[in-house]
Amino acid sequence: MYFSNPIIRVFGMSPKPNYFFNLDISDDHEFVIERSTDGKLETLVLKNIISDAFCDSIPYPINQNVYVELSNGQHMIFEPALKWFWNTVDDPIYDGGGKIVIATDGVAQCANVPRTFLNENGCKLSNQSSACATYGTIEGSLKLSPATLVKFYGLQGAYIYTIFDLRLEDDYAIESPCTLGERSRWNKIDTCVENVKPATSDLFGSLIRYSRDTNSNLKDIYLEDEGNCHWKDVDKLQLYIQVDGECWMSIHPDAYNIYDFSEWANAHPGNTESDNFIMKPAAQGRHMIKFPSNHPMTRWNINKSKMLYIGRLGDVVEFMDIPIEGLRSRGVAEAFGVYIPKPEGKNILVCGSPGEVSNNKLSTQTFSIAHSARATLSLEGSAQQKKTVWTMIALNAKDQLRQRMAW
Repeated sequence: MYFSNPIIRVFGMSPKPNYFFNLDISDDHEFVIERSTDGKLETLVLKNIISDAFCDSIPYPINQNVYVELSNGQHMIFEPALKWFWNTVDDPIYDGGGKIVIATDGVAQCANVPRTFLNENGCKLSNQSSACATYGTIEGSLKLSPATLVKFYGLQGAYIYTIFDLRLEDDYAIESPCTLGERSRWNKIDTCVENVKPATSDLFGSLIRYSRDTNSNLKDIYLEDEGNCHWKDVDKLQLYIQVDGECWMSIHPDAYNIYDFSEWANAHPGNTESDNFIMKPAAQGRHMIKFPSNHPMTRWNINKSKMLYIGRLGDVVEFMDIPIEGLRSRGVAEAFGVYIPKPEGKNILVCGSPGEVSNNKLSTQTFSIAHSARATLSLEGSAQQKKTVWTMIALNAKDQLRQRMAW
């Protein structure tokens, strides 16, 4: 297999190149010169920055080619290369790469690396106004309110609901709230008439009054050995009591739990081609899903493990404790106001990248593609092409994990 590089013919070009200058290559200490099989220059690698005044007239960024005529009469075209910066553990980049981020209008990412035991001994406090932190932080909590659940669907398309209409009387796995060691759930309602004896009312009234459960409408109560219900109430499942003028009703222990129904939305056996009972409420802007009255409660106990539990309606949870990775993203955090942007400016701690090695000083700007000689493409050359392709994929990929693994 053979390949040929095109001849660069500057003179006679119309219009004439805007950026064209002369370069004396008699001092070969300033360059690394690679020649082709016919002796012509193939590539000219600069060891140092060119100090020619002409360079000051070249704007940055530039969308045109830059040409040079060498002292041997040969013409070449400038081939830009990546500009390498040191960011080793012992010598981190002075501003974390902030100036590069500014120069590229955010295309380049901040090179500052989080401080860990691997690099903390070399971390430095930057005095540069361009210094950037690695990333912002997500700090804060949110209430699992109806509006929050509706917003989850709008942001991520997640089918997250609170379940209601779970029936106590049909669930034989549920014990009476009066059973020692059992957890009972109580819901505050508008009005009610007590249906228990005073001893039972006093017992649960005290447990609710002094409960540490921060949910204002739901209380989970654990009955231990500090008291007993009246004997006439020990078999009742649904109790009504008055606590400081408020009415509380015992409900199913899973009632108003919030689950991610996304997987179950597709697996639910009652779906039809035109109707999906799990997807419909979210599409209609609703945050609740009703357990069907024609389903026995055994269906709930068998299938609830297929939904991921998130919390209870009205709970306040730390944002980063939400057990769904997609809902812990920066975009969702910004929507809920719990994303703190990354700091910039002086007094930013900058740290180097563990495992990074020093740069090759010859991996700099080059002038190349200068002749029409034919050369044999060896297997070694093919391997190098693959490496080049992989390097460009790694450098240009949006996936940061992929980039890090590539390096």
